[in-house]
Amino acid sequence: MKRTRRVILFFLLLIALTVVTALFYSCAAERTLEKEIAETPRDPATGIILGTEPETLQAAGERACLLVHGWLGSRIDFNDLGRRLHERDVTVRYMLLPGHGTTPRDLAEQQREDFVQAVRREYQALRDRYSDVTLVGFSLGAALAAIVTSERSGLPGEPDRLVLAAPYFDITYKFYYVLPPDVWNSLLSPFISYVIKRSSFVRVNREEAKDKIFSYKVIPTAAVTVLSDVGSVVRDPALLKKITCPVILLHSTGDMAACPDAAEEAFSLLGSGSKEFVSFERSNHHLFWDFDREKVMEKIVDFVAGE
Repeated sequence: MKRTRRVILFFLLLIALTVVTALFYSCAAERTLEKEIAETPRDPATGIILGTEPETLQAAGERACLLVHGWLGSRIDFNDLGRRLHERDVTVRYMLLPGHGTTPRDLAEQQREDFVQAVRREYQALRDRYSDVTLVGFSLGAALAAIVTSERSGLPGEPDRLVLAAPYFDITYKFYYVLPPDVWNSLLSPFISYVIKRSSFVRVNREEAKDKIFSYKVIPTAAVTVLSDVGSVVRDPALLKKITCPVILLHSTGDMAACPDAAEEAFSLLGSGSKEFVSFERSNHHLFWDFDREKVMEKIVDFVAGE
């Protein structure tokens, strides 16, 4: 009986310690969040962080492409890919996903459908004006681009091409996580609304590139739940089979954010009769800023703008 009481007491103390620790951490995260919001330069009229604004690079040709950035990011994710495409007479549209480029509080309010609908609108706006439109997505943006492409497959105005750069189908699991990140998020999110993102979690191997990549420094746990939701949807074999336009998928074997194995599995399920998987070994997740960036961008430009 005493042993049972001790075990119960131990677990009660453990729960109490966890809750107290979570409360202290939440306070620290909230302070970091407020500091980030206050110190980040932004457009006073729109509240959008400078350098992350949506942008269109207009060209005279009939080709256009929509660039869909990654989770927590912005058009900066693509480095100068847009300029290179524009030089090949392709109109480039950099979109800004809802809740991005403003504050993490805005991101916490978004759901999967908000992201998908935003990509739908941006894609349709290009399709209404151009006869040849390519969807180019990075990370979360690649997952969203795949979802929208699958919806349009076989219909008038489906994408002419699809580029999936470091696509997010699942999170890369490491043994030291013990539990999968989405499980940790489910366990902790009732107590912690925001987590602090350290610079070590900007997944790029070129150290000098870290300061050039924009990302929120504080992450809403609600947004992690939505990210997991997007992954579960885009991994669906039935969805992937519907993608029949030409596809190029570019991924690094050392990607510590978006799981390479999940990308290979998804690639094998794509219904396209013209698809190519390009693997890199020197880079991490941010392919457009890492050691293989030149090869990555050359491959995409040739795919989108080539005759």
